[in-house]
Amino acid sequence: MSATLEWLELEGLGEVQGRPLAAQLFKDHLVEHRWVPSHRVLGPVGEIFAPATVMPELQRLRLGGLAVQIVAETIAAVMRIDRNVETSGILTRRDRVRLNHAKDTVAADPNKPRSVEAIAREVGISVSGLQRLFRRSEGHGVFEYVCLARLERAPLALRAGEANVQAASAIAGYTNPANFATAFKRKYGFTPREALASGGRS
Repeated sequence: MSATLEWLELEGLGEVQGRPLAAQLFKDHLVEHRWVPSHRVLGPVGEIFAPATVMPELQRLRLGGLAVQIVAETIAAVMRIDRNVETSGILTRRDRVRLNHAKDTVAADPNKPRSVEAIAREVGISVSGLQRLFRRSEGHGVFEYVCLARLERAPLALRAGEANVQAASAIAGYTNPANFATAFKRKYGFTPREALASGGRS
């Protein structure tokens, strides 16, 4: 869904808190904003696709009102995010490219020993910059992301019958199977042995 500056002005959304909206929302080219839509957005979206209960002549007015509501809520969400950039998911296009490069580097071989410094060098960014990107996008640092990427391979190997619990523990990067079982259960809600058994049944 998109809205032109002219449309925003027409609908009375050209200014927020006494300042031009464009100056606040479009500070960076191709900035990406992420948030979880509230019921105040999802409700009108659902109504747009629901059968109209108004006279056909009023349908355009109905859709226009719903569009204003969705755009206003979206702007409010973006403004709230902007006030807390460090903990938000806002990433510039350049940051997104770097983040994806780092993720691809990890995904190419999650079991290959790599330091955060080595990944940052590969991506062409400082260690602190890379950590900041991951915390803003994933909610945790690079090391935790690598651990989770390795852990995600374990249930696949167990269900495919390619590994027993001890081998799956090594795949996930754990030297202690008990610690592996605890982390596995916390993430997936079932134990490695249950994953192994379900693979055997299938």
